[in-house]
Amino acid sequence: MRALVFMAALTLGVTASAAGQALVPAKGDAFASVLFTTMAVDNHFLPAHRVDVGHIDSNIVLFDLTYGVTERLAVTVGIPLVTSRYRGAFPHQPGDPAAPDNSGWNSTFSDFRFNLRYNVLRGPVAVTPYVGTIVPSHGYDYVAHAAPGKNLRELQFGVAAAGLLDRWVPGLFAQGRYGFAVVEQSVGIRPNHSSADLEIGYFLSPAVRVFAMATGRYSHAGIDLPVPAIARVVLTPEQFRSHDQIVREHYLNLSAGVSFSVSDTVDLFASFMKQKAGRNTHEVARAISIGMSWAFRRTTPEEMTTAAPTARIVQDQTPARKSLLRCLCQKAGG
Repeated sequence: MRALVFMAALTLGVTASAAGQALVPAKGDAFASVLFTTMAVDNHFLPAHRVDVGHIDSNIVLFDLTYGVTERLAVTVGIPLVTSRYRGAFPHQPGDPAAPDNSGWNSTFSDFRFNLRYNVLRGPVAVTPYVGTIVPSHGYDYVAHAAPGKNLRELQFGVAAAGLLDRWVPGLFAQGRYGFAVVEQSVGIRPNHSSADLEIGYFLSPAVRVFAMATGRYSHAGIDLPVPAIARVVLTPEQFRSHDQIVREHYLNLSAGVSFSVSDTVDLFASFMKQKAGRNTHEVARAISIGMSWAFRRTTPEEMTTAAPTARIVQDQTPARKSLLRCLCQKAGG
């Protein structure tokens, strides 16, 4: 199911543990996080028409861990646990009580995620290229509305940038990312895709930040999905069995959220996401995420402040600004 795509977008917007972050933790620091997302899909885009072919409910728990290998290099590993169900009259495998579309809840781990990022530029703006992979954890069933993923390997690479904008508005910051994915071939089609996101955030205080984010994907190859009432597109049996893998998928998601630092090592976060546009994909009516992250540090908060890579360090920093920089580094750590 394409829900994992949206889950990844949410994770990037809410936590700093998503692949492609521009800031990296200090050498020897580690960050662990858990993110719970509940998601409702009411319609499908076929290919650009909204069609009700059943509803999908998903609950996703993402576990990940990030470690600072050096002062510039960080590694992240993660895996989601997906629990989902399909409710409708068009299951992909009708009559099979063991199939994911059997109207009951189905739980399984999806794809392992591995990411390396290397910070090449520090200062007012941080720039960090990254490379990562997605590898299915096992041979799960992907021919279903409620499938946990696409069961395809991906090689991902791109670049992220982040910076404080407090020269214009104290407490304001921005970060963005562009990535390209080379996807495993299926039925003679390799649905490579580009993805991008932009986040604007504001620190209400050193401990509380709010943000708004846009996330999009554009597929460079793939098939269009047929509209049942029009049927201008006809899939072969092989294409139908693999249509979720080889679809030409586009979407734009908008989200907003808040993060709260309980301490120097514990953060809480929450967000709400809604899909604004799509093609050949599920239409997400709403997605709500909550989570927590823990830091295991070798560096002190004071060392983090003086090493902050995203701001100009000046001699007359106020305690509030130092706290702000430390807070931003905390969010960028995992």
